[in-house]
Amino acid sequence: MARLREAGAVETHTDPADRRRTLISPARTASPRVAEVRSADIDGVLTRVLEDPERLDEVKAALRVLAEHLGPSALTRLGD
Repeated sequence: MARLREAGAVETHTDPADRRRTLISPARTASPRVAEVRSADIDGVLTRVLEDPERLDEVKAALRVLAEHLGPSALTRLGD
């Protein structure tokens, strides 16, 4: 959480009901670093790591299908 806070991705607040707790919420505005990450293009990375860069469109299509079917909790379930 500290790294996300430092990057400007989240904001923390003391819980008014229980001052021992810290509440975390997404940042209202994106920091320059968060904006940079969100706008990053995956094509360059995929082209560098693919054995056959000609298959870039095919790999991107497969990633879109995975994104449609895997919800945010999918990564936690992978460890099961």
